[in-house]
Amino acid sequence: MRALFLADEKPSEPLHELAKDCEIIILLGDLFYEWIKELENISIPILGVTGNHDFDTHMNPNSENPLEKIGATQLHLDTFEYRGVRFAGFSGDLSYIFAENNKPYWKGNDPDILKDELKKMETLESADVLLTHFPSNGTLDMPKFLGRKGLQTFRNYIDRVKPKYHFHGHMHVPCTAQVNQTEVNCVFPYLIKDI
Repeated sequence: MRALFLADEKPSEPLHELAKDCEIIILLGDLFYEWIKELENISIPILGVTGNHDFDTHMNPNSENPLEKIGATQLHLDTFEYRGVRFAGFSGDLSYIFAENNKPYWKGNDPDILKDELKKMETLESADVLLTHFPSNGTLDMPKFLGRKGLQTFRNYIDRVKPKYHFHGHMHVPCTAQVNQTEVNCVFPYLIKDI
């Protein structure tokens, strides 16, 4: 199944051109509505997770969920199956944001809510493809270069479930790695791949 993945920046190419031979579109966060609104008119499944900037008021003054606005299936702590491929996801912002260096913090009044959300990854169902905005700890993160260390929770899921793929954004550098049986892809700004 050919998939179009998008993360962190609007591609210079029209989205309908990028998607023309694809069977599914996957959004990996930090994608403002103005950048992805043309996807509303595309008739293939669109699913994904939000990032840590989707709700920034300077780019999203109404704080509307861009995935919801275009009718995409949101995969925060949920699964979705399409053509025999099972996807699972974890959003990068649900009214909280992640500090760098694996130190999550809550921008609300109750920091335990974030810890509770991360803990739910321990029981998230198995999937062939893991979708997150942030990388997993020790894989395609850049602690020395950008101070960006991935989340151990995601690495634990990869070690437990052994998905075929993990796709994420956030790092603004397209690259690929291998964690045992799992191929890890950092998407920026897009990737077209058969999965």
